Amino acid sequence: MIRPVTFATAVAIGLGVLVRVLPAAEGPFGPGDGGLIVVMVDDLRAAGFTLPLVTTYNHTDLPFVYPPLGLYAAAALGELTGLNSLAVVRILSLGLSLATMGAFGLLGFRVLPPVAAVGALATYALMPHAYDGIVAGGGVTRGLGLLFALLAIFVAAAPAGRPRRAAVTIGLLVGLSALSHPQAGLMAAAGSAVFAYRGRSWGTVVALLTVAGVAVLVVVPWLVAVAADHGWGVVLAAGHRWDPLISVVRLLGLNFSGAAFTDLFLAFGVLGLALDLSGRVPRLSALVLCLVLAGEAGGSFLAALPWALLAGVGIQFVVERFGPRRRATDRIMAAAIGAVALFLTLISSLGANVNDTSRLQHVSADQAAAMSWVAGNSEPDTRFIVASTVVWGFDEISEWFPAAADRRSVATVQGSEWLGTEGFAAQRDLHAGVLACTRSSAICMAEFAGGAGFSDAWLFIPKGQVNGPLSPGDCCPALRETVRDSAFYEVVYDGVGATIARPVD
Repeated sequence: MIRPVTFATAVAIGLGVLVRVLPAAEGPFGPGDGGLIVVMVDDLRAAGFTLPLVTTYNHTDLPFVYPPLGLYAAAALGELTGLNSLAVVRILSLGLSLATMGAFGLLGFRVLPPVAAVGALATYALMPHAYDGIVAGGGVTRGLGLLFALLAIFVAAAPAGRPRRAAVTIGLLVGLSALSHPQAGLMAAAGSAVFAYRGRSWGTVVALLTVAGVAVLVVVPWLVAVAADHGWGVVLAAGHRWDPLISVVRLLGLNFSGAAFTDLFLAFGVLGLALDLSGRVPRLSALVLCLVLAGEAGGSFLAALPWALLAGVGIQFVVERFGPRRRATDRIMAAAIGAVALFLTLISSLGANVNDTSRLQHVSADQAAAMSWVAGNSEPDTRFIVASTVVWGFDEISEWFPAAADRRSVATVQGSEWLGTEGFAAQRDLHAGVLACTRSSAICMAEFAGGAGFSDAWLFIPKGQVNGPLSPGDCCPALRETVRDSAFYEVVYDGVGATIARPVD
């Protein structure tokens, strides 16, 4: 006879696979971001696995200083299988989303009682923010960094005495996490320290110092190599995006799950947080605070880690207090309530596919076809303004355009964090200007382009929905109609996926 814990674990994993595979299979590029990652993988393969000085993404000579382990993994898989980089990135991102769910399950059963561990796994399996940033193309780096972070914390959470002997292993995993994704590396280091700490003793100090030393040894060769090519200023350029104050604000907003509606994840998480804080050693609550150090809180792939563990604690409390007793009617009622709760969380998870704040939106096949037209019908040095109606972090079309069209998008923000504070701010300002004029007219766009020094830039105005099935049927009707009648632009393509216009001399 199958034990209830085993059965519940299998159900949680099965549902977790379902909600990850469905969005990963959609669209010509998959869900969310990834254009920058695909091009960097292509660059690495073209360079024979030698780190290039710059990436060809968006034709702006962006320094190739992103932590490279995930990029190397994708490039190696592409060379072994013969698949193109886009296909490899999609497959690897999905695989990492499943692997992180498995690693989380191992961690949950190590640090929580069985019922709480099953509840935490079910929460993590269905919580949209646990996977929406991983199944996206950017999940090649996020997912690999998170996988190593989970494994590092798993080893650190071993029974008393073992973490000191495993300090080298923990340090290696922390270093590999940092070589995959910078914020995941910070989470790995902080989270491992939380669980490895066994009180004030020289043994603990030595173990923590060993972890730190090994992690540094893993990361330093890459840092030194990149610094030799670009200087330490470029290496540290993206650090300006680390803002603990913003992380605290997001943390207080309790937006951890990304659920479309009926956020039971939040309810159980808050209950678990209260219970953990009332305990003798609130390690899970400390893990939440690690999000501040990592620079990622509320609504992120890292925040799902402690929040799901806390939700498991909350679920266990409810089961123990209101679970089935000996009477058959009690067992039936408990099973019915559990089934309803599971159904609501599943629907809420699937509903995230239409949520405009998730990373699960995708570029349509028609929009991708219009980008391909650009690649075959414009000069390589042609610059484009990609119209947008959403803020840059959710603008998949602007992010994928340089990869699919192989042309420069003057207002695309992705990758500009490596240009330092001023360069990153300048790109955000350009994107904000494009967003404002997309909502206005051709005159606004022409004046903006001239003022920004891009009077020669063509316009790419996407057609159809650009931010999920609940967004307007056409993103940019006013701009499109005024461009058609404008003295500033000439329409050269007006297909199903986009309107493309070039400036009139």
